[in-house]
Amino acid sequence: MFNKLLYIAALLRNQGSFNRSASEQGFALPISLVCGLIILLLGGTLLLRSQNDQVTASMQQAADSSLNTTEGGVTRIQAFIEANRAIATYNLSDWLTATTTLSAQFSSCSATTTAQIVNFATTATSWQNIDPQNPSRGQFRLVNYTYVADNPAQPRSTPGRGILEVEGRSQNQQSTNRLRITIPILAGDVTGTPVPGLWLAEGGTSNNRIQANVLLNDCSTPLNNISVTGNDPATGQPYRAQYTDLRIPALPPIPSPLFNSLSTNINTNVTLPRTQDVPTVKVIRGQTYQVYEYDVASLNIANNRSLTIRPGSMVRFYLRGSISRGGDIIHNCTGASSTCTPTNFQIYGYGPQNSSICLNGNNRIEAFILAPNYSVGVAGTGGGQGGYFGAVWTRNWSNSGSCGSNTSNITVTQTANWDFIDTLPQNLPPKLSPASTWERLVAQ
Repeated sequence: MFNKLLYIAALLRNQGSFNRSASEQGFALPISLVCGLIILLLGGTLLLRSQNDQVTASMQQAADSSLNTTEGGVTRIQAFIEANRAIATYNLSDWLTATTTLSAQFSSCSATTTAQIVNFATTATSWQNIDPQNPSRGQFRLVNYTYVADNPAQPRSTPGRGILEVEGRSQNQQSTNRLRITIPILAGDVTGTPVPGLWLAEGGTSNNRIQANVLLNDCSTPLNNISVTGNDPATGQPYRAQYTDLRIPALPPIPSPLFNSLSTNINTNVTLPRTQDVPTVKVIRGQTYQVYEYDVASLNIANNRSLTIRPGSMVRFYLRGSISRGGDIIHNCTGASSTCTPTNFQIYGYGPQNSSICLNGNNRIEAFILAPNYSVGVAGTGGGQGGYFGAVWTRNWSNSGSCGSNTSNITVTQTANWDFIDTLPQNLPPKLSPASTWERLVAQ
């Protein structure tokens, strides 16, 4: 009996164990399914996130590429403007059509022609590869350039600012950037530019030797027609003749009234300024000076007579006619005080075309001569001791017997500086300062 009871208890225990195992198995199945689903969702989320990261990275790479391309395009266009600074005060529309006013800034001596300006602007406004050898680096284009003068009444005047807009895009056009750059445009100056000892609008000098830098506006004249000798003491470099698209400065207005005058015919030795002459106070390059100004209709000095400019005095002739070859005009700073400079004596020639300034070369004449319509010459140089010392800017140089001579001596020696010259070359290009602002815009 007892054994039967043990047998029944064993059966009941086994039945309970079986029931618990079945119950546990039924509970584990949904847990496994939930866990699998969670793992699946996590995996999908990680996969999507990885894909999004790849897309974001790709887009960022494209954006960086397009920005780099845009900046490269800006650099290219800025370099072109710097090389052709005359265009800096004109709008893109002027570049594209080479308007009359823009064309006037270039001459036959210019390194760049108006046709090249038009070609550059036309090409730059179309998409082009930043690297022609590697199209994968992206493309850029010029969107716009506008000049805004500080003085609205004079839209081409300086100072002002140039506003440059450039777009760049990455390969496959995934991203496009636009930059707007503001470039301060300042008035041009002659800093670092030596005064040309001889500046001719046309023609050469034939046999006369010139110890100076020579500028020519006539590109049809062979440079080897000009005999240049010596070195510039300021730079140690040899003097040279070169073409320029700058133009001889415009003459300053004749003052009114002029307090002093000279007779047309001088038959005695005269020294200027005379005791009765009245100076005019003038500000030249920020400094105040007393300048003796003379109204000169024309000038004919008798043989063996002289007109001497006292060393250290500042004297200006406003010449309406010609100066004939005869006696001597003398201005010599040799051994004088430091207040004496070649440009203390200035001759401004207002005569019509084919007027002339013809001097003997036996004595040294230190002067600055600005005579755009004149022919200037010197008859010999007294064994090389005489002639012009300073600067002569005129239409042409004469070698004829009536005005000048075909001497092989040095007839012009460069000794002038800008300190007392208060007139600047025409077409002096503006100066570009570093960009003052960079602004990212929405590409259109």
